[in-house]
Amino acid sequence: MKNQEKILVDQYKNQIQVDRKTDLQDVIQVKFFENRVAISVIEVAVTLGVSTRTVERMIQRGELKAIKVGRRTLISKQELGAWLNRKG
Repeated sequence: MKNQEKILVDQYKNQIQVDRKTDLQDVIQVKFFENRVAISVIEVAVTLGVSTRTVERMIQRGELKAIKVGRRTLISKQELGAWLNRKG
């Protein structure tokens, strides 16, 4: 398991179910994000199966819109969905 994925699992172990025989991104439950308007860079990275640096570059290039809340960078679920539709 990659280091950033391990951090996410440790941080949210009560909210996601991990089956060690499948990839992490396959076991993140939709209901985990259901009550949230926005998700963090690491959550987007794990969901897409890319590095956090890749997500940060996408934000810098303007491909993915993000907002800053304090020190945190957040991406709205609506924006992530729109980005996926543009790429699909």
